[in-house]
Amino acid sequence: MKRPRTLLLWIALLAVAAAVRLPSLPAGLPYMSYVDEGHVLHRVSHLLRERTWDPKFYIYPSLPFYAIALPVAAWSPVYAALHDRPLRADLSPAPRRRYELLYPQELIVAGRLVTLAFSLGLVLLTGLLARRLAGPAAGFIAAWLAALLPAFV
Repeated sequence: MKRPRTLLLWIALLAVAAAVRLPSLPAGLPYMSYVDEGHVLHRVSHLLRERTWDPKFYIYPSLPFYAIALPVAAWSPVYAALHDRPLRADLSPAPRRRYELLYPQELIVAGRLVTLAFSLGLVLLTGLLARRLAGPAAGFIAAWLAALLPAFV
């Protein structure tokens, strides 16, 4: 009987963590709202536009570029059906003068959704690690702190 209740508590914890993070999903659209967002998303746009694996930008690690480009590429047939044109036709060119402009806005939302998924995974991993080190109560408290800590949000 204790196992289902514990599972429900962890699900509730992840729901709270998601509820804290979800309001930032549409923030600032159709513009970027965080300074590093453009550094990553312009590279994702480049990967998709040029159909290449080389981001030609090595200040940031490539994994975030690929982690965002994959779901966007998977979404592209749906995008084409909804907008009557391929996604590649709507991708913004390389930033020259207007760094803050990035389109389509679905690219920004996809990047934020991937970040949300990794953030929820971080909450869960924090709780599981603390649980392994100090017991179930410590794990749950650590996960709650990670769920509500502004630096993780």
